[in-house]
Amino acid sequence: MKLDGKKLVICGFMGAGKTTFGRWIAYQKGLGFVDLDAKIEEEKCMLISQIFEEFGESFFREVETEFCKKLTKMENVVIAVGGGTFENERNILMFEKDFDILFLYVSFETCYSRIKGSDRPLVARLTKKQLQELFKRRQKTYLRASKIILKEWEVANI
Repeated sequence: MKLDGKKLVICGFMGAGKTTFGRWIAYQKGLGFVDLDAKIEEEKCMLISQIFEEFGESFFREVETEFCKKLTKMENVVIAVGGGTFENERNILMFEKDFDILFLYVSFETCYSRIKGSDRPLVARLTKKQLQELFKRRQKTYLRASKIILKEWEVANI
């Protein structure tokens, strides 16, 4: 796999490893790295789980879109977006203009093994079956939005 661009967005389900892979690829390419969720937590001085609890998911998604707009202005950067970021078509449209979008595909079972028992808002309130349904729905969005698809076993071979 050869990533030539200087602006890359990594999407994928919760627990896919977007942040870990994003940091690594940014280091390899000499680019900056931003984790969207961490950026929101830092600037809002609240955990994502607190934002969900106090203001609800729709408020969080509005904040997320505001941050996406800011991040699209960045240069020489790798950005890891949240698992639900691309459920909002506006976010996809903002990034696809100037960024390569990479879908980090990891199986549901691998993701679930990494996220079960975590304090992620959706994990805390959804059953495993509901999370699997969400996984299937989001896969379609990630596939449609992405120019590059990297599967979990390919990551180990880069």
